[in-house]
Amino acid sequence: ELKDICICARSLGYTGIELTPGTLIGHILRMPNEDLQYIRSIIEDNGLQCTGLHWLLAHRTDLHLTTTDAAVRQQGWDYLRSLADVCAKLGGTYLTLGSPKQRSGPGINPKEAASILRDGLAELASYAEERGVVYWMEPINDPGCDVVDNMKEAVEIVRGVNHPGVA
Repeated sequence: ELKDICICARSLGYTGIELTPGTLIGHILRMPNEDLQYIRSIIEDNGLQCTGLHWLLAHRTDLHLTTTDAAVRQQGWDYLRSLADVCAKLGGTYLTLGSPKQRSGPGINPKEAASILRDGLAELASYAEERGVVYWMEPINDPGCDVVDNMKEAVEIVRGVNHPGVA
């Protein structure tokens, strides 16, 4: 129960909580605004704030950001765009883009996949800024991730976008 988690977190001295879209409900984008406001009120009524969202695509195995399938790729980016709205409604300020399985490039080399990632984030940057949120590029040093697996590559993506909506 979210309320119990918030009570526990606050008792331990935390002031914020980061949410994972897939743990809130099966399909967060189908949640009515009233439900999002209810979640936000549970968090805030217990002395916390929603800091942001992470594991953005972990529960969405049907989506991918760098695949050669343009339709699937577009669905992935559309989903991330919609999550900016959800994050803002929950009071969050950032969306951590980890999700290594949805950004590693099957059938595409890592440099090409990183370029697609950069371009996709560039397209979302202004949208995020208008909503008061930022997409954070998380480097993931894991054998299952071959795209942006170190800080240098993450910095290259962020600098390549060069927009306050991406960090």
